[in-house]
Amino acid sequence: MKKVVYFCLSLFLVSCGVSVEKYPEHKLIIPAYFYPTDADWNEVFSIPSELSPIVVLDPDSEGGPGSEEDPLYTQLIERLNEKKFLPIGYVYTTYAQRDLDDVKADIDTWLELYPGIKGFFIDEVTNDNDTYDLDYYKAVYSYIKSKGNYFVVLNPGARPMTDDYFSFADNIVVLENSYDVFKTYGCTSNFPEKSSCIIYGASEDEMKNIAASTDVSYLYVTDDNDDFPFDRLPVYLSEEIEIFK
Repeated sequence: MKKVVYFCLSLFLVSCGVSVEKYPEHKLIIPAYFYPTDADWNEVFSIPSELSPIVVLDPDSEGGPGSEEDPLYTQLIERLNEKKFLPIGYVYTTYAQRDLDDVKADIDTWLELYPGIKGFFIDEVTNDNDTYDLDYYKAVYSYIKSKGNYFVVLNPGARPMTDDYFSFADNIVVLENSYDVFKTYGCTSNFPEKSSCIIYGASEDEMKNIAASTDVSYLYVTDDNDDFPFDRLPVYLSEEIEIFK
């Protein structure tokens, strides 16, 4: 989207010109932690396919695929695929403390219950350079890739302290936090083409500021700012879409 700013070179309006500023290009990554019957899905499906949205799904209240198929999620995934969106399944890792076999079991369950899933959102990822942690997440990534060409997003919620994470992840969330934290740390990466930011508690004007000041490939900004800020879409989603187009 082009942001047009009109200005005059003289107090007497003798000469005026037009300056055009472009927002950096962004695609959408949406933590869609609301049930398939929620009206917000109508807005999700109104998003242009050209924004290649990643849509993170989490059917189980404790995080993950659950133990039984939910037909409504199956139908939802089918619709997302028809729109050429990228539905990916939530899997938590408790900062490399969760048993690796349990993580793999969640991945297997996702693929068994929802074979239309196109990738995985690996949450609660450490961001330091501990060799054990890197080996842990490399093992998760390799296990997923052994199942097929699934898209893997790692979410440490902050910039990794080592670039080694970028050597194997398809995408990394380098900031998941409030707008106040964004103002302090920004949303930057040495690998913007493989990075995402997820920011909550931002007004519409603040959303525009974020969109203009970061060049990460995937971005999501919401005004939601309660204890769980991803249970609804931002009230300004249509404006966010227009800026990203």
